Amino acid sequence: MTLRQLEFLLAIAHRGSFTRAALDLHISQPALSTQLRLLEEELGCRLFERLPRGVQLTAEGRSFLPEAEAVIAAAERAQRLLSSVSEGDGGLLRVGTVLSLSIGVLPVPLANLRRQHPDLSVELVEYEHRDSLEQGVSDGHCDVAVGPRPADWYGHVETLGWEEFVVVVAPDDPLAKSEGPVDLRLFADRNWVLFSQRQGLSPFVHAACARAGFAPRGRLRTSQVSAAARLAASGAGPAMVPSNVLEPGFAGVALRLQEPVRRELAVFSRDAAPGPLLLTFIEALRSAKNHMLLVVAP
Repeated sequence: MTLRQLEFLLAIAHRGSFTRAALDLHISQPALSTQLRLLEEELGCRLFERLPRGVQLTAEGRSFLPEAEAVIAAAERAQRLLSSVSEGDGGLLRVGTVLSLSIGVLPVPLANLRRQHPDLSVELVEYEHRDSLEQGVSDGHCDVAVGPRPADWYGHVETLGWEEFVVVVAPDDPLAKSEGPVDLRLFADRNWVLFSQRQGLSPFVHAACARAGFAPRGRLRTSQVSAAARLAASGAGPAMVPSNVLEPGFAGVALRLQEPVRRELAVFSRDAAPGPLLLTFIEALRSAKNHMLLVVAP
């Protein structure tokens, strides 16, 4: 059974005549009759009853017709979807990222993408650590990723910018009213709000503090970046978070650092030359750079 045979069946049923159906299909009537006979042989029943003036569906044919119509409709939808995907306007795109970026970087470009390409569906796959993200892309669990720039990546990779980290404290913290950037070493003796060991920002924060000459003490840990910021704002201790996760009206105080702590972000995929669907997503990221609070250079 082929789609073409089902199309022949529908044409004959709708026109009520082999002759008129053959004209609509631009094939000879004998060829049409042969294809219908092959379909009836495969199904093991007659689909049409021949009348003096045309044909009509048998009981079996009337039962089979809605299913044939459904198959043809599904095939047409699949063809339209494939065409939409090939043009970058539709389909399903699986976007991998790390937890903090799903809060601070991706909302604006994803919202723009939704408005500009309403037929495109996006599945966001979030990872705690950059290593897991890169592995997810390599294993095919994600089509494209937005995260810390990978080293020695084999596929397409494009830098988006650098996100800057700040230290969040409560409004009544002694350093809250500091004018200008502060020295990270001023927090060396504090009890910090740190990230859990599995969270990808944990080694990043520890490395930044190590460059300042100390190891942060943690009495409170969380895997959520937004939770770390809120806990720090409530007075639980300082926390280092990307500035882009702090929404307008945030209750805490974000202190910039004299020696900026930054992380390079990139969009990357397995393909060396991204197809139309990936290019549609990458273009949405490019156009939203000003809304992602990224700096151009470290």
